[in-house]
Amino acid sequence: MEQNRDYSNLQRMREEIEELEEKETRKRRVVNRKKNKADHLEKKYRNERTHELCVKAAHLEFVFPKIKEMNKAQYVLFVEGLKDVPGVREYVDAYEINEIEEVNE
Repeated sequence: MEQNRDYSNLQRMREEIEELEEKETRKRRVVNRKKNKADHLEKKYRNERTHELCVKAAHLEFVFPKIKEMNKAQYVLFVEGLKDVPGVREYVDAYEINEIEEVNE
């Protein structure tokens, strides 16, 4: 009888271990799904931001075609120099950003 009880306890313990391992596996899957979703959203944000910067830079090149010939250092100096052009700083500071429809890209 004692042996049956021990065997029964052993079986119950094994079942509990198996159940706990299954719960742990399910929790790991949930964590992995959330990490994947966070990674996906971060990548989506970075892609959108990169696209936005490219559109802005492309329009700046359109307005100032000479930029196409510049390397990075020359471009930075050019843009830095814009703030020293009379009236530019005032124009930028006074410019009000209004909601408008996005331009089709």
